[in-house]
Amino acid sequence: MYRYLSVDLDTPRKNDDGTNAKPTVEDCLESFFRPEDRELKCEKCEEGNEATQTMRILSRPRALLVHLKRFKLVEVGQGKDYEVAYQKNRAPVDLSKDLTLDSFLSDKHVGSIL
Repeated sequence: MYRYLSVDLDTPRKNDDGTNAKPTVEDCLESFFRPEDRELKCEKCEEGNEATQTMRILSRPRALLVHLKRFKLVEVGQGKDYEVAYQKNRAPVDLSKDLTLDSFLSDKHVGSIL
């Protein structure tokens, strides 16, 4: 079984001395799988309710492809000169030899993938 995840490469976390630390693949996956609060509205009555969206990996993949999205949209300028542009995140990513998906799996599956 094969899985493909396209995850954002977030701004690097900070070291104890305040300098930027290299982001890791685990950092990117934690951000991707972080629970998200959303407001849902009923199509019929227009009444809104809050819900928490949580994603999990249901079954352990034999192979996992992780695409790190390095580009993000940024706003440039103000007023009539307002534009939207792409900005590349050039931060080096720290890759470890072992990747554990335990915290991202549904409760049924645990163990090392690699």
